[in-house]
Amino acid sequence: MVNLPLICVLSSSETRQSVVKSVESLQSSPRRSSESSKSSGSKPRFIPVTRLEDSQAIRTIAFHPKGNFYAVGSNSKMLRVCAFPSMGNLRDEHVAYETSVVYKHAKHHKGSIYCCAWNPLGDLIATGSNDKTIRLTKFNEDTLSVEGPGMELSFHDGTVRDLVFMQDVTNHSSLLISGGAGDCKIYVTDCQSGAPIRAMAGHTGHIYSLHTWGGCMFASGSQDKTARFWDLRASTPITVVVQSFQPHVGECRSARFSNNAYYLLTVAYDNRIVITDLHGDLLRPLPSVVVGEHKDKVIQGRWHPTQFAFVTSSADKAAICWGLPTVQT
Repeated sequence: MVNLPLICVLSSSETRQSVVKSVESLQSSPRRSSESSKSSGSKPRFIPVTRLEDSQAIRTIAFHPKGNFYAVGSNSKMLRVCAFPSMGNLRDEHVAYETSVVYKHAKHHKGSIYCCAWNPLGDLIATGSNDKTIRLTKFNEDTLSVEGPGMELSFHDGTVRDLVFMQDVTNHSSLLISGGAGDCKIYVTDCQSGAPIRAMAGHTGHIYSLHTWGGCMFASGSQDKTARFWDLRASTPITVVVQSFQPHVGECRSARFSNNAYYLLTVAYDNRIVITDLHGDLLRPLPSVVVGEHKDKVIQGRWHPTQFAFVTSSADKAAICWGLPTVQT
């Protein structure tokens, strides 16, 4: 069984105000048709909408900030950019069709692509690999092509397992947060120069996951069985564990909140995709339901930025886009 910690940060008055503002903005987001499923007592029935097949395991996916595209990286070293399908009038009897790939680049890395991310402007894709490098690629969404040779960063001494973009509010520039194996440090890189400007120590095991919700804060998850919160304005991480729960019976490698923070999407090596309902008291037991499965280990799951839909990647060599059928009245 895998314990998944649910965590909050209570570090300073400034940080608390930041968290409150984030929660208020998330709570103002509209709820989707899952609410009707919830009120009727039935679990949401997500169905596969599109399916992408690869010759090897698909490790990572990342949505463009507008949600119209998502990037896909795999063990085959190929980077793809796919079009997000229309979710209008989705029916229960829908049959998944082939994903529309609008751009692809073979041998994007010398090794497997373990992670990818878009910057907030949607014109830069970062990828990390077990070749110990990060590649920054400029992408033009109008022409659906890359611009220039890109930039390769080689300061990690182990597999780069996750990365996430943040904005430097002081200098109005993009920062890249990255972590993985090797020295187990989290690196902060200036995207303009490609130079690492900070190395943050604290974890004692490989870093598997990084996530930010804006501002100066981000969270990390590690092989050392800890999840930590970090503030770029502080020198050390602060973590307060609210509770732990077990939505899976296999190793959980990916956890993401929905865009309104009402639901938590987790995927694991038990082949299952689970959504946990976060309504109500978070100190009480949290209801979790299996909403989908792959034929092999599920490696990543990512929510659409605005819609109640998500994409998962798996060792079964597939990336599937999932959606909720339209509620029939």
